Amino acid sequence: MPSSWATTIDIGQRYSGTVAGIMNTVGNLGQVVSVPVVAWLAAMAGEPGHPAWKVSLYFNAAMFFIAALSWVFVDPRRVIVYSATSKMAADLS
Repeated sequence: MPSSWATTIDIGQRYSGTVAGIMNTVGNLGQVVSVPVVAWLAAMAGEPGHPAWKVSLYFNAAMFFIAALSWVFVDPRRVIVYSATSKMAADLS
């Protein structure tokens, strides 16, 4: 978790709270959507009246793998909003 919050500070700088809020909102929306998806997958994988709940473990493992893989594409050196201070810091480096 420290690396994700440090990334929001690096990307958002002055607006890191906004970036963290958006990140948290999207994560919570994913959790809301995953509940009916897991129930549907369990019903489809099992027999009528006997859902196969072990499919939820596979679904969660796949989601964690995708989330971990997504971090490869995050560049914390890329700033979303350039302010005067971030431009000066970029010019100095």
